[in-house]
Amino acid sequence: MCLIFISCKKDNAVTITTLSGTTVEGNSGLPIVDGKVYVWEYRQTNDLFKSQMIRHKLIDSVKTDKSGNYSLSFKSSESVGFYRANFQLSSNYYYQYVPEKNLVIGSGNVMNLTAYRASFLKARVIYSENPNPPLSVITFSDLNPSWTLSNHRLDKVKADTTLILKLIPNYPNTVYFIYSNGFNPFTYKETITPVNSIDTLVRTFNVNPKEFVR
Repeated sequence: MCLIFISCKKDNAVTITTLSGTTVEGNSGLPIVDGKVYVWEYRQTNDLFKSQMIRHKLIDSVKTDKSGNYSLSFKSSESVGFYRANFQLSSNYYYQYVPEKNLVIGSGNVMNLTAYRASFLKARVIYSENPNPPLSVITFSDLNPSWTLSNHRLDKVKADTTLILKLIPNYPNTVYFIYSNGFNPFTYKETITPVNSIDTLVRTFNVNPKEFVR
């Protein structure tokens, strides 16, 4: 009798994967020189009750140069789950929109980014008799309504306080004041459009939560 044993081995071939791109400020078109790009390896968890891909380790990172460009290459393998890149900004003067990109192993990948330099609003907020604290103060921009630029919670029934809010220049920005009765939100809002503003703006908001609308 003749026995034949066949061994199946997963291909662990190592290839080179590259990533490059350009980062610019949205209003001026100037390069962003303080950005950083990270590449992470993701792997399957060994948890029998919750199977998912999790961030395993940092593979590489690179900063953008004076022209806003970056590039990197790294050894990669099909045997891992996948590789994902994300972009972060080191300066508080930019709104940190952080895209992520799953990379094609063994290929040249491109990830470009447009971010926006923020204006700052020094907002004095005065209110009394909030029926149901907290009072949330949130800013959004028409540039992308899904971005939350600022989010503050004021826990007192009444207050006279100063907040620093982020806005995007040259676009309408909405400052929302919101509280909830446990079932429905009640809001008041004002719209501000900073024009090429780098200096901090100053505004006083004297709001009455009892006059907010659903």
